[in-house]
Amino acid sequence: MKVENQQKVLENRICYRMTSVREFLIICGGYDYISGAANNALFSYNTIRGVWKRYPLPIKLENISRYPKICSFGNKVYMCGVDSPYVIDPKIYYLVSFNVTDSTWQILYLHDVDHACNEPPPMRVNLLFYHNESLYVLGMNRDNQNSEDDDRNIIYKFCLQTLTWSVVQQIGATPIFYDEIYGKVFNNRLYIFDSNTYSTTSFREVMIFDFSTNIWTKSHTHSKNNEYPHGRFRESYAFSSDSAYMSGGITPNITSNGTTCYSDIWRIDLETLEFFKLNYDGMNIACQLSVISIFTVLECVSTTTDIVIF
Repeated sequence: MKVENQQKVLENRICYRMTSVREFLIICGGYDYISGAANNALFSYNTIRGVWKRYPLPIKLENISRYPKICSFGNKVYMCGVDSPYVIDPKIYYLVSFNVTDSTWQILYLHDVDHACNEPPPMRVNLLFYHNESLYVLGMNRDNQNSEDDDRNIIYKFCLQTLTWSVVQQIGATPIFYDEIYGKVFNNRLYIFDSNTYSTTSFREVMIFDFSTNIWTKSHTHSKNNEYPHGRFRESYAFSSDSAYMSGGITPNITSNGTTCYSDIWRIDLETLEFFKLNYDGMNIACQLSVISIFTVLECVSTTTDIVIF
């Protein structure tokens, strides 16, 4: 563990992943856009004390940490090490947990070429999430013998008690996600937010997977004043216990032959799927893509929820 300053942590760093545990922001993965060097460490930022700390990855994982997926639950951060999304047969190389309380690592799964009897097939992982003492990876499996029409969305479950993989049945028409997506489990349902498609219905519908029935459904959002976010793509999402938050994103600007960037912030109530535009003063966000993390400060007398934008 080593104390770092913010400039050194984020300087020249792109494509990193971020989550939160209590008052800590957690950053991992990514690489230096100038040198291309991978960042083989996990960083935490204490939002109360304003201190960055660096935690080296276990030696076995140092060379396969460029494109991780990340999620958190309780005091633990979970990382899934995957291939570049551009390789033909991307693999899941590892699952690992990091306990924020005592700064300990635990390797849960390592890909073994010689003993690949219990592991998912090659897949492009779009989302890693936790639910009921298991980790889930949602991604796309492609049959290389066929066309893109044969692409299919698959979900694999990794039980944290038995350390074994199993496929999750999906009933009915399943959606296909070609890139990274955002998701939140709420009331035993997985709510999916896809920031890679630009359409007039982007914020009018939400895909939901019900774990009790294994059925995908499409639900409509609403707004009391009929105010919705402007159509865009590459926006970012983050989640509190019962809400999703969205900001950032871009759209092509035909008039100027460039792009329009967005800095508005919206909240989506997961219970009602209602959109609320948040008002904020004295804040001007000028960026192509906002990366948001929501954290709840449990140590305070009154619990508060803050939005942190990098």
